Amino acid sequence: MSNFFEALANRTPVKQVQHEYRLYYDKESGKPLFYSMEDKEGDYVVIDKQTYAESPSSIRVINGRIEKFVFRDISKLVPKEGTINCHPDDITVIVSENGTNWSRKQYEY
Repeated sequence: MSNFFEALANRTPVKQVQHEYRLYYDKESGKPLFYSMEDKEGDYVVIDKQTYAESPSSIRVINGRIEKFVFRDISKLVPKEGTINCHPDDITVIVSENGTNWSRKQYEY
C-alpha cells in the first residue's frame, strides 16, 4: 500500500461548524439594531443565511417573528416658520420676503 492510501485511512474528519445568524432588535419598536453571528447582549431572533446576507432594514420583529414591510415615501408640504420662504402663489419660486414658509413632512407607515 502506498503512503497516500495510508494517510487517507488515518485521517480524522473535519467537523463542520454550524453558524447561528442573529438579528438583534429593539423590543419596543421591533426595529433591527444589528446583525451578528456572535453572542451579544440584547434581544434577538435566529434568522437564515439569506436574510443575514441581505441584512434588510425594512423589517420588523413582531411577537418573535420577522415581518417584512414595504415603506412608502409619503410626504407633503406643511407651513413651518424659519424654513424656506416661497412665493405665495408658486412654491417653486423662492423669495426673500413676503412669502410663505414651507417644510416637507415625512410620513412612515
